[in-house]
Amino acid sequence: MMIVPGMARADVMLTEDRVYYRFATEDTLEDGDLPGVKEDYDRIEQQIKEALTARPGEEAVSPEELKLTVFESNVKYNTGVVTDEALRRMVKVLCEVNDTFNYLKGFLK
Repeated sequence: MMIVPGMARADVMLTEDRVYYRFATEDTLEDGDLPGVKEDYDRIEQQIKEALTARPGEEAVSPEELKLTVFESNVKYNTGVVTDEALRRMVKVLCEVNDTFNYLKGFLK
């Protein structure tokens, strides 16, 4: 779940059988199902974890600017410090899953 307070929200769920998304702003709501990621699930999950790992020199994004919550098997995954660079990397991974996730680029600086 990514939230830009007062502006937009994106929910994404990846499973082997189904990819669900919901994008919302004050004026719009779009949601849908995409084909599951099947045999690529473990690889994509690992890429997302690696993408979200802050690297030396990256600065945290203020929770007032963006909130990110990631769950793994319905358990909250602690992403630690969320940085602009980490978000960019995560969005890149999701865009490789499906072009629908280009919407998430609007959350990036």
